[in-house]
Amino acid sequence: MPTEHPVNDPAWTPPRLIHTITGHLFTGTLKLLVVALLFWVSTLFGDSMTASLGTSIGVLVATLLLGELLAVGIERPFVIRGRLNEPGGWGYSVLPLLAYLLTGAVFAFIAWGNSVTAVVFGIIHAAVNMGLFFLIRPWQAGETQQETDAKLAEFKAMTKEHFAEDIVEIKTRARERTKNAYYATKDKKRRQSKSEDQD
Repeated sequence: MPTEHPVNDPAWTPPRLIHTITGHLFTGTLKLLVVALLFWVSTLFGDSMTASLGTSIGVLVATLLLGELLAVGIERPFVIRGRLNEPGGWGYSVLPLLAYLLTGAVFAFIAWGNSVTAVVFGIIHAAVNMGLFFLIRPWQAGETQQETDAKLAEFKAMTKEHFAEDIVEIKTRARERTKNAYYATKDKKRRQSKSEDQD
């Protein structure tokens, strides 16, 4: 990990807390859907597992809400101090992971006690979170707002250039259709006028 990374200027303001929480809850929901699917599959093959649907849903929802809120609370000081949406670093990345693992283990123990069901849920929940951790590599610092804006502007320019010929062709065809429709209407009116004169 680089020792220095560009940061936003002092006038930068972090994302609103509600937006951060919403984003975390969205990604957390997707993550827990994977956990729920794997846990459900495990119950099909585990004769000693006793997990009712209501209890499982309760554990998943509680784990989602508390885990993501803890993660937001842990990450926020790093974001503000680092002046980046994703400042990176081991504190920023590892502490939220520990919060996820802890909430999963605690709620599994509360729901199922010291049982095979609790252990299996804890293992699945930990595996999914660890997998996502190494996939997105949160210890690496993200982009500054200027870098993001520059990439967005570059993408827009590239898209505009790529579709420029198509846009010109579409406009040309539209003008031709409008012109043809105009002359067709004008010709139709002229024929109707001649027909009325003959009558």
